[in-house]
Amino acid sequence: MKKLLTILLIPIAFYTVSCNNKSTEPKTEGYSITGKVVDINGTSIMSVNIYIEENNSEGGKIVKQTLTDKSGFFSISGLRKGDYTLSSEKNSYAFTPATINVLIIDSNINIENITARQTSGTVCVAVWGDSRENKDNACVNIASILINDISWWDFQVHAGDFTSDGREEDWQRSLNYTGMDKLFIPGKMFMCTSNHDNNQLTWDKYTAGVLPVNSADNTTHFYAHQMGNVHVIMCDSYFTDPTVMQNWLDQYLENNVNEDDWLIGVWHNPCYGDITYKDGIIDICQNWLESLHRHGGDFILHGHAHVYLRTKPLLPDGTIDSINGMVHIINGTGGASWKPAQKYTDKTAFTPDTVSFPTLVYITFEENTATVMTIDARPERDRAVIDEWTWIK
Repeated sequence: MKKLLTILLIPIAFYTVSCNNKSTEPKTEGYSITGKVVDINGTSIMSVNIYIEENNSEGGKIVKQTLTDKSGFFSISGLRKGDYTLSSEKNSYAFTPATINVLIIDSNINIENITARQTSGTVCVAVWGDSRENKDNACVNIASILINDISWWDFQVHAGDFTSDGREEDWQRSLNYTGMDKLFIPGKMFMCTSNHDNNQLTWDKYTAGVLPVNSADNTTHFYAHQMGNVHVIMCDSYFTDPTVMQNWLDQYLENNVNEDDWLIGVWHNPCYGDITYKDGIIDICQNWLESLHRHGGDFILHGHAHVYLRTKPLLPDGTIDSINGMVHIINGTGGASWKPAQKYTDKTAFTPDTVSFPTLVYITFEENTATVMTIDARPERDRAVIDEWTWIK
């Protein structure tokens, strides 16, 4: 199941854009073409070069160029009637469609979303969770590391229990921890549902506009995020009917994940009850594990247990398989409480042999290699590495 990485090349597609005839004759001289560039998750992509080429008997020439803004929007004005080709370009991205045929007759043109897919480069994911109480200033210290010290991550995965009890005052307290205003933002924070955040009203209120929405029920309860060849799947066992969740998961995996992509599943509770002091939820997540495994799943991320633990590669039934298994990482050390050292089991690859303490996990993906680096987030420990492991597909 583990094979060498191949880079997906998106084929060029040509089609004629339908016009948005909200206005007919432009008030200023010439016509305009507007649009937006987003990734597969709907996140805006800024600084994309947009080129307009005039099609004529001489083979065409570039007549206009602009960049998308921070919201992914672009606008090119001052165009005359005629036939044009629009193309998009940004280093390490491919675009669908690659080129667009635009015919200006007597109105301005608005183009539906152009989709960008990152095709190369390194992707780094920062993993933490259970930050609700900020015990011993753990949440604030982790935030400081993410912002000031080891800041080359692309996005965070927060493994749940962001608040104490999901009430308004709990959300306000957690969002006001120092540094959270720079971390709890669209495109940078991705979080799963959890028992302490199990209040649908406040969850929907505070995650709206920050977390992506799914295509099944248009909520932030479960969703996917993709960057380059890395897919992160957030599964929900708190708000969503299991059949709805499973059908969406299977459809997403079938339509979006390539055989050699990196695939990460995330949900709050650990799967197996014999690796930490917490009970497992294998009866709930068994089908998720099997679906992810069928599509080449690599990592499963959890919180809930207030410890750090990395397993050996495991099959969905918990059997160790160093070739075809998935590595489970539990990191619930964001400041909820501290727990005694966990006993090693046959599934355990690493867990500290002391009372738990704040940790921060960085998983870096580069082509067919993933590197796990876990640091001690206590200020006096100077970000010492406590666990490091490399996996080559």
